[in-house]
Amino acid sequence: MAHRPVVLVVDDNKPTRDLISQYLADQGADVVDAGDGDQAIALLEQHKFDLVLLDILMPNRDGFEVLRWATQQDCSVPIVAISQERAGSTQMSYAAMATSMGAVKGVDKPITPGKVADMLKLIDDSAEASPVIESYGPPRY
Repeated sequence: MAHRPVVLVVDDNKPTRDLISQYLADQGADVVDAGDGDQAIALLEQHKFDLVLLDILMPNRDGFEVLRWATQQDCSVPIVAISQERAGSTQMSYAAMATSMGAVKGVDKPITPGKVADMLKLIDDSAEASPVIESYGPPRY
């Protein structure tokens, strides 16, 4: 990565947001956080991010609603869905459901430094896979 990536962390649980933010900072990323989907959308409308880590189950707008909004806006930032694993369930996990809705990856909690490192690799992968289209927000210098 040529520059410090800017990552939006969206989770309604502050200790979880803080832990993920610390893992990201330890790996050289700048972090902005949001406590729900409404805050996430407001930030995505105003700023350019390299990656979004999006919790699925949240108050107000949940992660699925944020994904729908991002798809409708042709938002080009890679979004990783994070969620609690549905223990003992034979149904599709929330993270897997989110990938079917446009998330580039689904990751089950708990989030570890290794999982964060893998998520940061998606920034380079998405830049190589498709051109970045700045269709929203002011340019970042």
